[in-house]
Amino acid sequence: MRNFASTKKRRHESGYGLVFAAFGLIVLLGAAGMSVDFGYLRYQRRLIQSAADSAALAGAAQLGAGGGAAQAILAAQNDSQINGFQDGQPTASGTSTISVNATQITFGGNPNTMQVVVTDIYPTFFMRIFGAAMRNVTVSTTATAQYLGGRGCIYALAGGNGINLSGAGNIDVPNCNVFSNQNISGAGSITAAAVGASGSSTVASTPAAITGIQQTPDPLSYLNPPAIPGGACQTVNYTANKKGGQDPLSPGKYCSITFGTALSQSVTLIPGTYVITGNGGVGLVFKGSGTITGAGVTFYMRGGSVQTAASQNLQLTAPSNGILFFQRTANNSTATIAATGGSKLQGALYFPNATLNLNGGANNTAQYMLLVAKSLNINTNVRFRSNYSSLPSGYSPIRSTALIE
Repeated sequence: MRNFASTKKRRHESGYGLVFAAFGLIVLLGAAGMSVDFGYLRYQRRLIQSAADSAALAGAAQLGAGGGAAQAILAAQNDSQINGFQDGQPTASGTSTISVNATQITFGGNPNTMQVVVTDIYPTFFMRIFGAAMRNVTVSTTATAQYLGGRGCIYALAGGNGINLSGAGNIDVPNCNVFSNQNISGAGSITAAAVGASGSSTVASTPAAITGIQQTPDPLSYLNPPAIPGGACQTVNYTANKKGGQDPLSPGKYCSITFGTALSQSVTLIPGTYVITGNGGVGLVFKGSGTITGAGVTFYMRGGSVQTAASQNLQLTAPSNGILFFQRTANNSTATIAATGGSKLQGALYFPNATLNLNGGANNTAQYMLLVAKSLNINTNVRFRSNYSSLPSGYSPIRSTALIE
């Protein structure tokens, strides 16, 4: 005879098992769903962190280049936008807007510090079952413009032919780094704090060159061209000695300045900016045999080229911004610079879209030099010790930034 009580009990037990199984399945699905949501939110946080870090560095770089707080904030927000997080843009959920809050602060006594806080809101997929339909993801990061010793002082920029050292070309800059965005070639040698090439290097270097590095951005791209004086440009063409000596030259706008091979007199340049427009294809030509002295001078090559000869004694020092030669990016005229032994070229030689040839006399008494050009051909000994104590800040004009938290 069938035991109905036993059958009924088994049915109850089966029902409980189904309930427990269903509950366990819900827990497992919930755990799996939360794992998916947490993974998604962690991924989004990494994206925001990268954007915030980059924005803070961009803002700090603007501050370090002399920009005001408003310019730095705009630089930070523009950089964040490039990385996908635009201030005021609707969030992925459509319920709010993305916030990119950039603020200039002082950290460790350094006012060139930018703090960036990025906030976005993301929908969840499974956590909404438990009432968490949206999640705020907020990242805060801080960067400061720092001025570090041992940084780069010689750069061959992208798009050029790299650094070439002739048989007489040697670089001896033990306190700074040498970078080429192409190859380093030739028969000379390099001694530096570090040597790096995006391509290959066939020269002897101490330490050994690191090849295949990422290309280095233009370290002086932050420079703004000087204001161009109004009125017509002046043409200076000294082809022979003047009775009673040579008059000093004053800053201003020049079509060209030429010191011919027959000029043996010394000339003094009054401190300031000399804008060369390059009318007629002539720029700045120093081919005499006297001494040209200029303390606190900058030559802005709007047009024309720089051509100096090994017969000319050059005693030229940059002003407080550290920029001696500054050639406009749109001007791709090749510069050839040479001078007699004992000459001094103290400051940055900046030719961002042109070839710079150094052909003698670069073994000078300068405390520092910066060589930044699209291509660098060095046919002389280049020696300096990167001493920036003569500048008001005591630091190189080349800026660098670092994240601090």
